[in-house]
Amino acid sequence: MTQHTAEHRSARMNECFTNCFQCAAICVETINHCLSMGGRHASPEHIGLL
Repeated sequence: MTQHTAEHRSARMNECFTNCFQCAAICVETINHCLSMGGRHASPEHIGLL
């Protein structure tokens, strides 16, 4: 079985992964912030949009 590591991917693919992971982290932070605010910010519809 071939092991796939960052070194085996193109620079563009690695950049894509980095961008996706950063985006996901920001989304989780934003969801946590909205939940801590409560009220309409924590509604299922609002969280679902995120």
